[in-house]
Amino acid sequence: MHIFAKGSTETLLSMADRMDIGDRVVEVDRDRLLAQKEEMAARGLRVLAFAEGEIRSDADPAFGHHHLVDLIVLGITGMQDPIRREVPQAIRECRAAGVEVAMVTGDDPRTAAAVAAQAGLQFGPSQATTGDAVREAEAAGPARLDELTNGARIYARVAPNQKLAIVLSLARNGHFVAVTGDGVNDAPALKHAHVGVAMGMKGTEVAKESADIVVVDDNFASIVSGIREGRTAYSNILKIILMLTATGLRKCCCSCWRFRSAFQCHCCPCSSSG
Repeated sequence: MHIFAKGSTETLLSMADRMDIGDRVVEVDRDRLLAQKEEMAARGLRVLAFAEGEIRSDADPAFGHHHLVDLIVLGITGMQDPIRREVPQAIRECRAAGVEVAMVTGDDPRTAAAVAAQAGLQFGPSQATTGDAVREAEAAGPARLDELTNGARIYARVAPNQKLAIVLSLARNGHFVAVTGDGVNDAPALKHAHVGVAMGMKGTEVAKESADIVVVDDNFASIVSGIREGRTAYSNILKIILMLTATGLRKCCCSCWRFRSAFQCHCCPCSSSG
């Protein structure tokens, strides 16, 4: 059976022993391919590798990674998902409003760092981590994971099941967590966040059903506008409550004064007659 495979460069290279250079197949040059991948990732490109190979038609029906051996690398490609022009301004507004933004992605760490920088996220080298580090922290216990998420802002090469662990850890650290997502794999994190925000245009039905809010234009800036309007409404409610409390207290004080005055006027003749 002839098969084709795609995935991360590191993963497919571990399954391949040859590569196609156009006119012939030669021994795979892992160092060269990895260098090309790193160069593309540094430019913010999402890099995928492609390979082909043969497996026996009578192979184990439980198809898995153990069948993907001795593959031939066909090449690697870089895809760009450009940042919307309004996102950097939205990130700045979040920062000014005290809202911290973190990125959780399955992309390569260098790709994630480049995209985060383009979006205007501010982070240091120690604030970028990977799914491997999250896995090790989970194995060490909740306290270690909470320590990791307390400082991390960029999570790269994260597995779908780790998104929920990150959300729960951030909540344990005292954060009010809002999660955005559009895929089936995002559903658990959307469901367990304080506020789950699904994308209305590209989002799956599972993500929409799991979320509390659906953004119809798939625009991060719309979320920031919603936060601004929500805070305005909250502030107005507080002002109304304060006004009603002050007005009610004034009326209460006036009523008490009238009652006291009336009581004194009624009691004075009685005391004088005594």
